[in-house]
Amino acid sequence: MARVAQILAAKDTGAGAASIHAEEQFDGTWRVSWDQEHAYMIFPELGTEHQSAQPALRPAAKRFEK
Repeated sequence: MARVAQILAAKDTGAGAASIHAEEQFDGTWRVSWDQEHAYMIFPELGTEHQSAQPALRPAAKRFEK
């Protein structure tokens, strides 16, 4: 899912998209997100009043729903 999100992510330099990764959580689930340095990726993910959303994480997750 992380790789699909990287492909779908909005890209300027590509650094934000490249930072998307998966981490296993203590309860055995997985968290897919970008690192703290690229927290600005929330803006294209959700959109702002000046920019339409260009989601990557949600469409990637939807592809892996059961």
